[in-house]
Amino acid sequence: MLGAMTWLLDPHSSLWAVSSPNRRSARARALLLNGVSRLLGSSPSAWEISPKHRLGRLLEAQALFASFSDQVRNLRAGALGISVEHALAAGRFPSPHRDPCDRIRTWKGCTWSPGARHL
Repeated sequence: MLGAMTWLLDPHSSLWAVSSPNRRSARARALLLNGVSRLLGSSPSAWEISPKHRLGRLLEAQALFASFSDQVRNLRAGALGISVEHALAAGRFPSPHRDPCDRIRTWKGCTWSPGARHL
């Protein structure tokens, strides 16, 4: 059995957990369902999914797009919100990520829950 850890759900993990759980590896599915791991959803994930869905490039995101907060709660995941201070701190965060969504998601996960891993 996989031990307790904190996992930060990136947009694909959030999307696949809701719309296509079988696209995840057996290990990832076990982490999502084990009841021991702490899961964190993030507003940057919603921010990243929304325009793609609006432009018709992510049609499978309908369930997640329509009720992101409810879907994250259904996964027993906490939510990571963003404030102006968070955005500024993420911009200063030493990270290899150039994408703003990736930077803030990584910074928020690391500061809100040190040791969090991306799923």
